[in-house]
Amino acid sequence: MKNSKTSAWLLLTLLLWAGTVLAETSAPASDPNALEQPVSVDHLPCISYAFYPFDEPRPIRVHVLEIDLSQDTVELAVVIGDNPPQEDRNAVRADPRKLAAHPQLMVFVNTNPWTPWGPVYPMNVIISGLAASDGVVRSPHRGVSVWTNKQGRAFIGDPKDAEIQEGVGGFQQILKAGQVIVEKGGPLHPRTAIGVNERGDRLVLAVADGRQPGFSEGMSLEELATLMSDLGCQDAANMDGGGSSVLGIVDKNNRIRILNRPPGPPGYLRPLPVILTIRHKQASDESDQPGCPEKE
Repeated sequence: MKNSKTSAWLLLTLLLWAGTVLAETSAPASDPNALEQPVSVDHLPCISYAFYPFDEPRPIRVHVLEIDLSQDTVELAVVIGDNPPQEDRNAVRADPRKLAAHPQLMVFVNTNPWTPWGPVYPMNVIISGLAASDGVVRSPHRGVSVWTNKQGRAFIGDPKDAEIQEGVGGFQQILKAGQVIVEKGGPLHPRTAIGVNERGDRLVLAVADGRQPGFSEGMSLEELATLMSDLGCQDAANMDGGGSSVLGIVDKNNRIRILNRPPGPPGYLRPLPVILTIRHKQASDESDQPGCPEKE
């Protein structure tokens, strides 16, 4: 009888897990073949794109977006999932493309980890780390925070008593004052990092694919920190990674395109509780709105 009950419990767990995976992968992210095609962001002001295919020390594919915040042409906007009815949860996970959808959207990236985790990932979760949108904080600082003030300047670290306009949280800071602050070695995973320059007017979003032998096998935290330093960042944070790592843009046809290839079934996109978006900034008089330097 005991073995029978154990088998039934295992079967139920597997069925629930399979149902969760199917629910999370029902909508295709993009045609995998499209990832080999050139990516243009010429239509996105103040944004540049770079692709880094490394062969050593292992196959790694990294997508990088750099955002110029100095010209007051673009703005950061944090999008948080709906508040669930459960008192002990503070966000509902959703398809990141649905969270990102906005008439002024240009770019989005995954950010916060969440709990609980287990054989079945619940849709109603507790956000881990800072989650703030339009000056309203839903989840407090923990680990490392990335935030902007009302002037649009970006910061990474512990906000303490800072005035937070938009903010997200990650696992830990990996680059501080230009110095790598994590140990060498460690596990390899898909990674998402956010970095800023010393003035806080240049933002770097990097996503490294992983868990795909021969295609892209992931990075250690030290490798990620070194990459962000090489990209000119002064400070950088390791955000949620693994199957959550996703970097998207709006193409010339106003369609959302996923730049990276998350691990899992083709077209897999994990629902998320929080994302960071970059949007066109609306000006009261567009003729007076400054622009970014011409792209070469």
